[in-house]
Amino acid sequence: MRYLCLVYMENSVLGSRSPEQLAALNADSLDYNEVLLRNGRFVAAAALAPVSSATSVRLRRGDVSTTNGPFAETKEQLGGFILVEARDQADAARIASGIPLARLGATIEVRPIFEIPGADAAGHPSSGRPEPRIEVRPALALAGISGRHAMGALDGLGAQWRQFFSELPGRDGLGPPSYGLAYSPRDGAMELLTAVTNSSQRLPAGWIRREVPAQRYAVYPHTGHLSEIPRSIEWMLRHWLPGSGHVHASGFAGGLGHVERFGPGFDARTGTGDMELWFPLET
Repeated sequence: MRYLCLVYMENSVLGSRSPEQLAALNADSLDYNEVLLRNGRFVAAAALAPVSSATSVRLRRGDVSTTNGPFAETKEQLGGFILVEARDQADAARIASGIPLARLGATIEVRPIFEIPGADAAGHPSSGRPEPRIEVRPALALAGISGRHAMGALDGLGAQWRQFFSELPGRDGLGPPSYGLAYSPRDGAMELLTAVTNSSQRLPAGWIRREVPAQRYAVYPHTGHLSEIPRSIEWMLRHWLPGSGHVHASGFAGGLGHVERFGPGFDARTGTGDMELWFPLET
C-alpha cells in the first residue's frame, strides 16, 4: 500500500544552516531515497520551494482569485514529501522516521493514499494500461541466487538483487536479460530467484541452476517505474486475470507465481525501461 510522508518544518530549520550543512543534508536525503528505492519502497519524492513563493487559488461561485503566500499561516510549513510503499501504517511510520529532516525537528505526517476505483497506481484510468499478451515462452535454463524472505519483512529483496548484480559482471556465459522468479509463499515466506540464462559450467559461489519448462503466459509490459511493479502485479492478479477468462497456474514449476524480466533496455540507475511481468496460465 502507498503512503504519503509529508514533511513539515519551520523556515528557520533550513535558513539557519550554512551552505555546507545544506549540501550535506541534500546528500543525506538523496542517499535515503536510494536506500528506499533499492528496497522497493520508494515511489516519488520532492522538496518544495519556500512558502514565500506559494500562490493560493480559490474558486468561488465561478470566480477565480489568487493570493500570494500559503493557504494557512502556521509555524510549520509543508517543505516536501516522500511517497512510499509500505506494509501498513506502522511500517510507513518507521520509514518516515528515517527521513533526515526528522532528525532536525521536522514533523512527518504519514497518510495512506486513497485508491480511486478504476485508477492505476499513478492515478491514471486503468483502461489506459497496456493490454497483456498471451504467449508461449520456451523453456529457460537459469542460474542465479535463491533467497527466502518472510512475508512480513521483504526488505531483503533489494539486498538480494544488489548481491546478484554485483556478482554478475564479467562472468562467462552470463548476460542480459535478467529474471526475478517469485514463488508462492510457503510457511510464511516466499522464495525469490534472481537469475540469468546460463550455458557456462562454472558458476559463482552460492549460485544454483534451475530449469523452467516451456509455458503459456500472460505477458504484461510494465511501463512504469521499478518501484511500481507491486501495483502492476496486484492489478494483474486482482483485476485483469479474474475478468480475462484465463486461470493463473499458481502451481506451475514448483509454485512459480510470476516472472519479472528485465531486458537489455532496462536502466538500473533510473529504474525504468524494458520490464515485463509473466504470469503462468493454465492450458
